[in-house]
Amino acid sequence: MKWKKERNMTTKTYSFCSLIVGSIGMFLLISPFTSLDLFQYSQVLFAGFLIYISSFILSIMAIRRKENSLLKYSPFILLIPFILLIMGLGPMIGISV
Repeated sequence: MKWKKERNMTTKTYSFCSLIVGSIGMFLLISPFTSLDLFQYSQVLFAGFLIYISSFILSIMAIRRKENSLLKYSPFILLIPFILLIMGLGPMIGISV
């Protein structure tokens, strides 16, 4: 019984890591647009973009391993708020969508 629980957790590691990495990447992508201004603009966007791409890679690995959880689709779901943010802030920063 205990072995099944451990095995179930190890089979979802790519999905879980994809969720965590995607959340961190999304925070770094959105942070330059907030009033906090914690980081420099271009460096944070580049780092956040790379981290978010790695989340997509982890998600693809989870899909190929046929993990049962829905966490493997988290990078695709986290992309929706970012697109809405760009559509809302687009006219202010000079991007026409």
